Amino acid sequence: MVFTYGLAQNSTLEQHYEKLVHMYGDQVHKNAVAVLHNRYIQENINIIIENITSERRSREIISGHITLFIALLPTFLIYAGLIYKDIRENSISKKLLFLASALSPLILYPLGYDFFRWWALALTNLFLVTGIIASIDNQFRDLLISFFYQNQYLALIVIAFCLIKGALIHSMY
Repeated sequence: MVFTYGLAQNSTLEQHYEKLVHMYGDQVHKNAVAVLHNRYIQENINIIIENITSERRSREIISGHITLFIALLPTFLIYAGLIYKDIRENSISKKLLFLASALSPLILYPLGYDFFRWWALALTNLFLVTGIIASIDNQFRDLLISFFYQNQYLALIVIAFCLIKGALIHSMY
């Protein structure tokens, strides 16, 4: 309903972009809005290539990804440790495939201008999948509880970095 009757279909790209800039300021990128205005896959890929090859925009993208990596490093460490411990105790299982599939939105990088949208989806999926596995598999739930108990300080660092990360990403884009 939003797509069919919403602002994107009832206005031009310029009108939609101007309205969003008026509401949210200069943090709105025109190419991120253009995705909603019947832009095709090849056009999206061409814009991504153009942005990556543009020296100024390429530096912004790289610095944004480095900042994101640093902010999410404690989360990656927790998941790496958790997966390592699960493999050591239970060998490789299907739940690892389920956890890996949570990162599937990252495959959409070439199609979307807003790279951080894919990270947000992937991390949300990862947390949901972890919760689903823990609710089904008692052994994994016990492992998860003991792992977080043993790594309390790292978990607190993750929480702090996530609070900081929101402000970092918001100020960059």
